[in-house]
Parts: sequence; structure tokens; C-alpha cells
Amino acid sequence: MAHLYWRLLFPANFPGERRTCIAVCEMRSAIGGPNVATGGTASASSQLSGTTGAENAFDGNTNTRWESASDAAPNWLMYQFAAPVDIVELALRSYGSLSPVSPPGNFTLQSSDDGLVWNDVANFENVRPWSAGETRLYQVGVEPRVFTTMVAGEVLLQEKLPVRVTMVAVEVLASVASSGGQVARRRPLIISG
Repeated sequence: MAHLYWRLLFPANFPGERRTCIAVCEMRSAIGGPNVATGGTASASSQLSGTTGAENAFDGNTNTRWESASDAAPNWLMYQFAAPVDIVELALRSYGSLSPVSPPGNFTLQSSDDGLVWNDVANFENVRPWSAGETRLYQVGVEPRVFTTMVAGEVLLQEKLPVRVTMVAVEVLASVASSGGQVARRRPLIISG
């Protein structure tokens, strides 16, 4: 559904960090489509200095950034569009040097028609640590599910991901030594959610 205002609400800074920082924030009206957060107005709940304002997150420049004030939480980063748009995908890029700034942790995408009353559109939780300069895509309207990776009945990994896939099964050939030489055995690798 199209709205005039969209924002990212960060209820807390990334664990162990004093601030929240984003180098690039792209908002898209189609999965894999172009950035539509252009020609509007950016704002934020706070900024660390005069060179880390909200507009930096939307300028497409990986050498600039929005950075919240120290120890300020919750934080939000907002974009007011010239006309209502529907956002279905976000692309967030961490700043090239993570220290001492921090990428976002858990966050909520919110929409508004007046910039005063906000509605939650999507929650993104269990955000894992970022690498410097890493870009991540978040699809809106896709419910996060817990996916379990198992090999031979043993759980290797569980991760909460906003994806559309519900089951993937792959057969893996494992080579096992026997008294007569190598024997190939099929072992299922199952990723399920």
C-alpha cells in the first residue's frame, strides 16, 4: 500500500554499541527494482554531528553516513516522498569502517500518511553482526521464519530469515571408507522452515 512517509525505527542500538549508523538506505517499489527514495526529504531522530545527517543515508554515496547521537535510543531514520509510494524491499549498507560506528540491529519498517501516526509494516529481528561495507536486502511483506539446517539428523544452524522458501531438500554424496575401499553413501541435507 502506498504511503507518503516511510521510516526505519531502531528500538535499541546494536548490542554493545552506543550509536546506529547507515551508509546507504535504498527503498524499492519492486523486488530488485531501482531506488525510489530520491527527490524527497530525509530526517532522523538524532545525528552525531553536522556531517552525519539523515540525508547522507539516501545520497547513494558509500563514503557518507547517517549516524545517531551517542546513547540515543530508540532512533529512527525517515524519508518523506513527493508522492505516496509502496515499499516492498530495502537495501541497507553498513559504513565502510565499522569502528567506532555501528550498523543497525533489529528494526521495524513503518509507514504514515501524515508523519504523525505510524503503522508497523515489517519487523526484522535477530540481525546478525555486519561486515564493513556490507549490503543487505530486506523484503517487506514476507513473514520471517526460523530455518533449520540439518545434516544426518544433526542441527547445524538455526536462523530467522524473511524469505518465501518453505522447504529445500538436497542430496549430498558422502564418501565413507570401508574395508573394500571407498563407498559413496547418500545423506540428505535438509533445510526447512
